[in-house]
Amino acid sequence: RQGQPVLAPHAPTQGWVRLYEGKDTFLGIGEILDDGRVALRRLLAG
Repeated sequence: RQGQPVLAPHAPTQGWVRLYEGKDTFLGIGEILDDGRVALRRLLAG
């Protein structure tokens, strides 16, 4: 159920980001952690 934060190339260094699968499928909202990893915060199922 709980995903692990991941490193993402070319991600911003702080703040919130939109997460996509491929180019078109919106997955949810993530937050950049202090160590630069991206953590999922809101997953949109559907």
